[in-house]
Amino acid sequence: MKDIRLVALDLDGTVFNDKKEITPRTLAAIRAACARGVAVLPATGRTASGIPAAFTSIPGVRYALTSNGASVVDLTTGEKLVNQPFGTEQALKIYDLLEQGGGMMSIFIGGKSYTTRANAENHMDVVPENLKSYFRTTRIEVDDMHATLRTHAH
Repeated sequence: MKDIRLVALDLDGTVFNDKKEITPRTLAAIRAACARGVAVLPATGRTASGIPAAFTSIPGVRYALTSNGASVVDLTTGEKLVNQPFGTEQALKIYDLLEQGGGMMSIFIGGKSYTTRANAENHMDVVPENLKSYFRTTRIEVDDMHATLRTHAH
């Protein structure tokens, strides 16, 4: 690992198994890389607040690539090192277009995940069983996504 300086790891199905656990072998590999000075970070579609502490509390894990690549966060300070959100109008156009296709949808605003109550109620059946708890506990349900996007800083 002498030449490796950074390892970015997906969470679900990579770091975490279907039971949302880090296996001892995976944990040992992450710890060994950190001990050698390799920057190990989660690379996820989740927001920083949605990354389980089982990963972020590993000594040496300091940064996270989140929001499907739109943000890089220093987990120690909370500082956003990279922040590349869509503008409000562009986000609304994309949201409206994707909403036509159905399925569970969320918009990340300021490190938090928002979905409409209707979307959460109507599409939980398409969420894999092992992710349902995560979706239910990490999404802020709102009545109107347009109003939410226009009133929250992002």
